[in-house]
Amino acid sequence: MAELGIIAAGGVPNVAALIDIVRDVEDTRLPTSARFALTAIVDQIDALAVQIEMIERTIVIEAKRDETARRLTTIPGVGAITARR
Repeated sequence: MAELGIIAAGGVPNVAALIDIVRDVEDTRLPTSARFALTAIVDQIDALAVQIEMIERTIVIEAKRDETARRLTTIPGVGAITARR
């Protein structure tokens, strides 16, 4: 997208702005072929986000069931993901 003059600051939160541009069919800055290819990438990002959310939920559930993980999560800065062995 940078080759087309569309840039955003680094970081995950700023990717949302680029995704919005890809999804906005009224935005004429992207040629059709670029929008087609980028839509496939955006779809993959969305699918991965769903998978990550499901994995995180599972880890939290398992950490609540595990006595050691529950104790470790009482330490400031240690969450379910870090506490899980």
